[in-house]
Amino acid sequence: MTYRKVEEFLDNLRSEAPAPGGGSAASVSAALAASLAAMVCRLTLKNKEYAHHQIEKVLEKAEEMRVNFLRLARRDEDAFNQVVAAFKLPKGSFEEQQKREKSIQEAFRQAALAPFETARLSVELLELLEQHKEEINKNAITDWGVAAHLAHAALEGALLNVKINLQSLDEVSFVNDFKEKIRALLTTGEKLYQSVKQTLTSHGL
Repeated sequence: MTYRKVEEFLDNLRSEAPAPGGGSAASVSAALAASLAAMVCRLTLKNKEYAHHQIEKVLEKAEEMRVNFLRLARRDEDAFNQVVAAFKLPKGSFEEQQKREKSIQEAFRQAALAPFETARLSVELLELLEQHKEEINKNAITDWGVAAHLAHAALEGALLNVKINLQSLDEVSFVNDFKEKIRALLTTGEKLYQSVKQTLTSHGL
């Protein structure tokens, strides 16, 4: 489902249906962050005092991220639906039980991979926000800050969904590998986030 209106997404989110849920919400939060970053870039490019070629590249990257985050919102919802479908597979015979269990494991794997990609891209967005925080139009610095808050929330929210799906996987090496990746993303993301916050503080915000 493509959410063309905020109201449409929120109506789906607030319904009793389990999907879209937190994973999709995290992706949409990141898409909002990327959209704000793009807006600030445009405001910066309109002002001759700030405009330069580098911001054009930042704008292009922010727009690319926005599209990817929205795709991930759909991917997360689809992944959850695959988990539900896997649990509904027949389990009468031994062969059916084996096929069902294999399908369940693969569904949970995909359900972990989708929000992990959201988290990974959220860190990339935080890096973009941190690297260019001094180059933007200062009249829009609060929008830049809100983008950082949203991207950080998306990172932590997405990783919550990764963790819960990892708990259902039997493949120990896969789970342990992802736990290490989760720790790395959280550490990197937090450092970038705090750096942007320090800049906001320096502006009296």
